[in-house]
Amino acid sequence: MREAVQEEVPKTIIKQVDLTKCKRCKSPNVVKQGIRRLKRGPVQGYKCKDCNKRFTHNLGFEKKHVAPEQITQAVDLLFSGLSSRKVAKSLEMTGFKISCKTVQNWGKAYAEIMERFADTIKPQVGEAWRTDELYLKIKGNRKYLFAMLDSDTRF
Repeated sequence: MREAVQEEVPKTIIKQVDLTKCKRCKSPNVVKQGIRRLKRGPVQGYKCKDCNKRFTHNLGFEKKHVAPEQITQAVDLLFSGLSSRKVAKSLEMTGFKISCKTVQNWGKAYAEIMERFADTIKPQVGEAWRTDELYLKIKGNRKYLFAMLDSDTRF
């Protein structure tokens, strides 16, 4: 069983993003060009000497008008089990006013990103498994639900 699980999920290698290349033409001929002062803080600007494209590196937070720290704090609180209203209220206490719908949208967007990443992680499972079966009745039909859990890693 362990071999089947390990073969089913491919091993993932996270590629490091090269910040010394242009986003558009991938040219290494890039220079720093100014600092943009935004509400969320200063952001280093770059310019490609080959295609004259200006860009910034803001990985995962492109076109967001809020600091990445605040977004990650909101998503972390949301994934920890707080409701979107409680997350918005707790961020408001820190001086950051945001609507609960925005928190929901961030949660949905970053959950999809994390799901794609989590599906590529190869689980490290042990030899022993714990199983449990549950007998259910759904719309009059009798069904079995089997739950399996690795004893060591709880995966």
